[in-house]
Amino acid sequence: MGMVICTFVTCPIGSCVGCGVAACSRICSKGDDDQAKNTRLLFLGVFSALFTAGCICYIALSIMCARADHDRWTLFRGKGECWSEGGSMPFTGLGWWTGALMGTGFFGTIVMLIRMQYDTERRSAVIGSFVPMEDSASMPLSAEAERIV
Repeated sequence: MGMVICTFVTCPIGSCVGCGVAACSRICSKGDDDQAKNTRLLFLGVFSALFTAGCICYIALSIMCARADHDRWTLFRGKGECWSEGGSMPFTGLGWWTGALMGTGFFGTIVMLIRMQYDTERRSAVIGSFVPMEDSASMPLSAEAERIV
C-alpha cells in the first residue's frame, strides 16, 4: 500500500502544494531586488531539500517493500504487497510522506526555477532599455522606458 499511496499523493497533492507555495513566494518577496532574489533563493533551496528528502524516503520505501515481499530490490517496483489495496497495507505512512515530500519539492522547484528565469529576463529587458549607446540621442526610447520615464 505504501507505493500506491506514494504514487497518488505525489502528483495531485504534491503538485498543488508545491505550486501553490511557490506562487506565494511572489507575495513574500516584496521589497528591493536583492531581498526578493534572496527570498526566491531561499524558497528554491527549501523545495530542493524537500525533493531530496523525498527521493531518500522513496529509496528507503522501495527497499522496505522488497524486504516485505522477500524479493530483490528494484528502484521501480510494480508488484507486491506494497502495491496492493488490501491485506496488511505495509508502509502506508511512509508512502504518504514520501509522496508529499517528492511532489511538493519537485513541483515547487520547477515553479521557482521558471519564476526566477522569468524575473531575470524581465529585469534584463528593463535594464537593457536604459543602457546608453554611443549614438543614443538619435535612437528612440523603448515603450517600457517611455512608460517609466
